[in-house]
Amino acid sequence: MKKKPHFKALLTFLPEDSGGISTPVSSGFRTTVRFPFDSKEFLANHSFIETEIIYSGDTVSANINLLETKDALEQIYEGIDFDLLLNSIIIGQGVITKIYAS
Repeated sequence: MKKKPHFKALLTFLPEDSGGISTPVSSGFRTTVRFPFDSKEFLANHSFIETEIIYSGDTVSANINLLETKDALEQIYEGIDFDLLLNSIIIGQGVITKIYAS
């Protein structure tokens, strides 16, 4: 059973030579996200909308489901930006383009 996404975001992955991912990833890829209002990181599941596979340097739209949401959902809004992290290393940035009703 798929969980309903919390929001849609435009994601920009860094090029590999700038610390981005070194191998392609597909929908279901998990990162942590860090919003500017808190240093806490939230585990996020990505479902890419326009493509199934992305590469370093790509910009894509994705539906995002946060796995631990209690603190974040009350503070996020359309237009807020966030960092994408993998093993505590920033691999890209995102901006929320739509928040889905709970």
